[in-house]
Amino acid sequence: MTALATILPKGTNCGFGLTLLHSVVMIANMTTRIEFTSEIIDTLNYERYHHPVPLVQRRMEALWLKSHHLPHGLIAKLVGVSENTVRAYFQRFSAGGIEKLKEVDFYRPESALVEHTTSREAYFRDHPPATIKEVQREIETLTGIKRSETQVAEFLKKNSISGAAKSGCSPPKRIQTNRPPISLRRLNRV
Repeated sequence: MTALATILPKGTNCGFGLTLLHSVVMIANMTTRIEFTSEIIDTLNYERYHHPVPLVQRRMEALWLKSHHLPHGLIAKLVGVSENTVRAYFQRFSAGGIEKLKEVDFYRPESALVEHTTSREAYFRDHPPATIKEVQREIETLTGIKRSETQVAEFLKKNSISGAAKSGCSPPKRIQTNRPPISLRRLNRV
């Protein structure tokens, strides 16, 4: 295993408007070697400020700093991520270039109820539920999937299945009296 020593002289511009005030010697045992053409460096420089996704901007910044031969620890500190994340950015770049850096893979878990959306929608249109609890019981009976009232309400709302079902009680009933409305009683006094 070879160690790489980098000497950064006083006055070196490190990006982010930072300039070193003293000479710094950095030694890194695990260095990813990546070759950068001038076109790639220009693209990284542009995309680190102009890409619409901040995560991609961070990736571009890390690679741009790497193209200026900064050590991984300093790159991680300047970009605001861990060294492992910096290495992951480098591996991503090595695997697919700049286009791979632009890919954004957000984790979006999907509910187990999604596969039942069509059948539940048809069922609830034919048998409109009165309450969320009723929907909750029906879903558990028909699919075997147990969900809280909040999750069931969110599922109904997200899939526009039923606007009729509400949690809790129905609104209070109007009390009927034999007295005339207030406005008529006032008119009779005058």
